[in-house]
Amino acid sequence: MLSSETSRTGSDADGKAPVVIITQSPVNRVVLAGVLSRLGYRIVSADFSYADFDNDNPSALVIDCTGERAACAPLFGRLAGTSRPKVLMISGGERDPMAPVDHYVEKPMTTDKLEVAIHRLFGN
Repeated sequence: MLSSETSRTGSDADGKAPVVIITQSPVNRVVLAGVLSRLGYRIVSADFSYADFDNDNPSALVIDCTGERAACAPLFGRLAGTSRPKVLMISGGERDPMAPVDHYVEKPMTTDKLEVAIHRLFGN
């Protein structure tokens, strides 16, 4: 479910589906949205209860699980075994081999690391 803080920025001129940012950190949300917007992606912010993958048809989820491991578990449970968007996880160094994640970015997070990870995630 999209939170009441839903924000949409960026351009959809290339027909790119939105990228959903899921984080509790307002600072990380701003950094992630800035990098993704600069790369031409439309951004949607959501909370950890987000599960509307089929209706929203996002191209990717960017999930910041740093300090929120317990909040990430139910989301990963909803993603497992489904036709799902690509998933980029921001982590504090821990990696869950069972998590349905396509790529990781470890903290400290920099814009350069994010750009490389996003390019790898989308193959461009």
